[in-house]
Amino acid sequence: MPDEVIDSTGGTGTNTETVPLWSSLQGVDTSTVKLTTILLNGSNYHQWSHAINIALEGRGLLEFITGEFEKPDQTTKPKEYKQWRKLDCQVLTLIQNSIEPKIGEIFFSHTNSKDLWDAIAKHYGKRKNHSHIYHLKEKIKQITQNQRPIIAYITDLKRGWEELKLYQLPTSDPNMVKDRENEQVYKFLSGLDDSFEAIRAQILLSAELPHLDDVMATVEGEETRRLLMASSSAGQERTETQAMVARNSNPRSGKGSDWCENCKKEEHPREKCWFLHPHLRPKWWKEKVDGKVGAAENSKKKEKRGYGAVRYGEDEGTKIFRSAVELGTGARSASTSTQIELGSLLAQLTKLLKPEKFPGFEIQEEDW
Repeated sequence: MPDEVIDSTGGTGTNTETVPLWSSLQGVDTSTVKLTTILLNGSNYHQWSHAINIALEGRGLLEFITGEFEKPDQTTKPKEYKQWRKLDCQVLTLIQNSIEPKIGEIFFSHTNSKDLWDAIAKHYGKRKNHSHIYHLKEKIKQITQNQRPIIAYITDLKRGWEELKLYQLPTSDPNMVKDRENEQVYKFLSGLDDSFEAIRAQILLSAELPHLDDVMATVEGEETRRLLMASSSAGQERTETQAMVARNSNPRSGKGSDWCENCKKEEHPREKCWFLHPHLRPKWWKEKVDGKVGAAENSKKKEKRGYGAVRYGEDEGTKIFRSAVELGTGARSASTSTQIELGSLLAQLTKLLKPEKFPGFEIQEEDW
């Protein structure tokens, strides 16, 4: 690149002197600055050189390795040469720091950045590195989703494609560009898990194969939709489970506001429970309870007179039989009319007895 021509006042004129473009560049601290995280290892030259070109261009130093910043004559322009040499040594150091040590020893003797760059390109820059291209394509072929998130699968594929691109000749032919892109679409779809079979078939059945970015975005959208549905379903299931646990642990769960903890019923609230608050009982309930009490007292009176006396362990038939015998025994001294009445009663009681419990039993007249 030619030097810029300016006069001593800053404007252009007839009395001129040349000032190199690199003279305004600032120095670089080579002890802390790294051009790229990619180190040249002997098999990644194109990927490495691409990263180095971008890093140097961003710092305005690319022209040192391309030769556009020509070296000044040390004899005639000693000051310019000293400044150029300072910057060139910095570029040289940055490149050397981007090479693995075992390889850097091979290029240790080079003393300027352009010579080092040309030597590396001559040694590793063969585009027809068929073994590495074959290995790279096989590596890409084996990349699959394998139950991973779609973004992780895409990242691995793009990393391999970008490296392979460095070995491919650039082309502006739209048909060739489209063919390369279609191959990438086929590879992306073939590596998806079987759970994406439906959307894969939908894309392949399209009249025209979509752009690679569109295909990836479609599959990512489907993955997002599934995650949202799964999250919603899991949340609903979790809510139902928690509700079931709450119902099982709390006997009142699911009951209305009239649930009574004392009666375990939903007919009234606890604060209106008649058993806890007798004064709240209605009149009809008191009459009902009083009637039951009167009936119980009458029953006790009958038991005292011998009617329907209950003995422990007797069933209903035995109770009736015993009552009849007692009535008959007590009626031996009674009047004739009374005996006839009791005889009728005993006959009726005999019919009520179960024959299987009293086989051959029949109350006779002498039993009265």
